[in-house]
Amino acid sequence: GVNFALHFRAASGRVLYLRDVEWRFFTGVVVGAAALVGVINLVAGEYALDFAGIERALRDALFQSVSLTTTTGFVSADYEVWLPAAQALLFALLFVGGMAGSTGGGVKAVRVLLLLKQTSMELRKHLHPRAVMLARVGRHVVREEVLANVIGFVILYLLLCLAGVLVLTLLGVDLVTGIGAALATVGNIGLGLAGVGATDNYGWMSSPSLGVLTFLMLVGRLEIYTVLLLFM
Repeated sequence: GVNFALHFRAASGRVLYLRDVEWRFFTGVVVGAAALVGVINLVAGEYALDFAGIERALRDALFQSVSLTTTTGFVSADYEVWLPAAQALLFALLFVGGMAGSTGGGVKAVRVLLLLKQTSMELRKHLHPRAVMLARVGRHVVREEVLANVIGFVILYLLLCLAGVLVLTLLGVDLVTGIGAALATVGNIGLGLAGVGATDNYGWMSSPSLGVLTFLMLVGRLEIYTVLLLFM
């Protein structure tokens, strides 16, 4: 899930992880989500409130958070029996994905970071209409066309997921399973919700449904634009 350029530099003797804004954001999202999920499960009584129970709760939460965010697709616990709040946090991780320059799928952490910065900047512009504001990632100013590209990509990503859910439900798949399957395939994660959750698989689906999911997986893996441009 981490940018391979950072690994290459580390192997070359220049460890720059902490200096990289995207790495700090990516790591913060994973660790923060894992901590919240672990606390929710402990408060809900899913794990015993002793050392072994707390250790297992945090380990299970961290493993699931890392697996979903890096789009690795492994599970060590059935997160579908956890509280809806914990599942909602894991569901949010399906959008984030790995860092740019990694083999992870999803929207990519840098796009999510830029989207948050753009949202913050738009809110501040309403308070100070005449101010000149620039979005920055570290010391670098992000050009407006780059921000527009990011917004366009995220909109396309969400529209693709929505179209996938619509077609799957028309083919007889229930809504929650359709949402989980569409997000899991566009993001190349594998793990979804309900019928395609932690302990389930896609083998029960009809051939048309699997065809739709295969297309979504291909489009998501090739960063959407590559495939959609073939139809223009």
